[in-house]
Amino acid sequence: MAKHLKNIQNWDQLADSANYHSEALKALSGGNARQVLRQIIREFGTTRRNWFNERRFQVGGQLLRDGVIVKIVADATGFASLQSFNHFWFKTTGISPRFYAQLHRKPFLNEALATRQPSPPS
Repeated sequence: MAKHLKNIQNWDQLADSANYHSEALKALSGGNARQVLRQIIREFGTTRRNWFNERRFQVGGQLLRDGVIVKIVADATGFASLQSFNHFWFKTTGISPRFYAQLHRKPFLNEALATRQPSPPS
């Protein structure tokens, strides 16, 4: 008899813990691929891939606005490489993640960077 997948409440946390990978998401949820997909469609009205990408974009955008460097953001959002993240971000927004960060960085970070003195050459 097939095991029923319990109703998942903490989707964002689950996706973050799975590092946006399907196999890890299945393992953490305790269900099979079909059960997880049905719940994602029921909950979000979209496919797993689209939901992962929306979540990656939200988390990545917040990290970039917080001043986190692009390579760390790429790792934190589960991309295999910096190039993959850059391609995803440009395709989604039309601008590079670095330029997005410059445009949307929190004001206190802009002030801190503007007043930072360059270190003397050694």
